[in-house]
Amino acid sequence: KKYDVTLFGATGFTGTLVAEYWTKKYLNTNVKLALAARSKTKLGVLLDNLSKYDECVRSKFGIVVCDSLDEKQLENMVGATRVICSVVGPFAKYGELLVKTCVKLGVDYVDITGEPMWIRDMIDKYNDEAIQSGARIVHCCGFDSIPFDSTCFHIVNYLKNQYGIDDDDTMSVETGVIMKGVTMSGGTAESIMNIMEN
Repeated sequence: KKYDVTLFGATGFTGTLVAEYWTKKYLNTNVKLALAARSKTKLGVLLDNLSKYDECVRSKFGIVVCDSLDEKQLENMVGATRVICSVVGPFAKYGELLVKTCVKLGVDYVDITGEPMWIRDMIDKYNDEAIQSGARIVHCCGFDSIPFDSTCFHIVNYLKNQYGIDDDDTMSVETGVIMKGVTMSGGTAESIMNIMEN
């Protein structure tokens, strides 16, 4: 494959943060990375901004222009990579065709969705075919889930080690977060509105 990992939605709020992180951490490794979005112009602006971290950024990142609703563009993007990392939300609105394409082509997929009804729908529709094609579809790889999953994991391990709780014991752990002075991206706000409407 041409790329190891392609970031889809690279020019949005979250995509820009991921692209900056990739530039700092992985650009000078053997990992072949690509940035993908709808607008070639915005991808150019992103590369200009990333050049402050590495002046050779344009020659190190692959660039893919792709619209989440264009099946042919999605097939070209997915077919050129081993893993798609999608930050294009709301996923219920823009994500299914990408998941379907990854499943069809046997390409691994991760996203940052926090939309449980959409996730359930994707599992119901594509799980069997994903098993057949070898595509690994992993949802919830973002703020919506990792802190809570990690916290629960550590609490359960602490209780097991400190109090000898057995794996067979029934346990319930609830976590939450209070956010003060935090703003959200447009995609997150749109995802929340989409979930409330449905």
